[in-house]
Amino acid sequence: MHPILFQLGPIKIYAYGTMLAIAFMIGIYRAASDAEKEGIRKDYLFDLGFYIVLSAIIGARILYIIVNIKFFLENPLEIILFNHGGLVFYGGLIGAFIASYIYINKHNLQTWQISDLIAPYLALGISITRIGCFLNGCCFGKETNSIFGINCTIDSPAGTFYGKNVFIHPTQLYEFTYCFLLFILLIVLKKYKKFHGQLFWLFILLYSILRSMNEILRGDVERGIYWIFSTSQWISIFTGLTAVIMLLILRKNKIKFA
Repeated sequence: MHPILFQLGPIKIYAYGTMLAIAFMIGIYRAASDAEKEGIRKDYLFDLGFYIVLSAIIGARILYIIVNIKFFLENPLEIILFNHGGLVFYGGLIGAFIASYIYINKHNLQTWQISDLIAPYLALGISITRIGCFLNGCCFGKETNSIFGINCTIDSPAGTFYGKNVFIHPTQLYEFTYCFLLFILLIVLKKYKKFHGQLFWLFILLYSILRSMNEILRGDVERGIYWIFSTSQWISIFTGLTAVIMLLILRKNKIKFA
């Protein structure tokens, strides 16, 4: 694992933050270019991108704190120490959704048209960011004897938890792979979509299914288990069902509303 890509004097360049920045720059630039082709001003997408990233980071951190509330009550200073890790994607998705809804309605844009523009690059962004997770060593998997297993280093989070010479599922790379494939699928389907919102809710549906499956292989100590599912699996169930309902509604009415 390489959580620090390189160091310039006292300044450390972290892998996760670098991948997150790359994901944002590529995603927002491409989404803005696509928006211009549909007659939407590029600056709307650039501004929206800023609010999405800010709210996503805040939302992802808040959900992580909620899931691990006992630890943070005992160690309140850790709340602001982002370099120690601790973001939950679904918290980021919720935060980004709220910020997007407010911004889009404020500027009288079409909610689902903008959502479709963002959807492919959201998938790509998650894919790129998971490379950062892999380098950082967080979001690691359970022990395995499969051909896909990787040997975690003793100084990594997984190594600290399992010990040395243990092979684990590279769950970060699994998510990198299926999110990149989702990105390609959504790009291909853009020319065939029948109504606004189709690409966005299809992404939510497929990601919910795949993320829920990947959760089974996650080996993080704190997964927020309630009954038989983790926090992310419960959210996946909710978002997946919501996506099915929204796809049926939008397909039936073919509504192009804000």
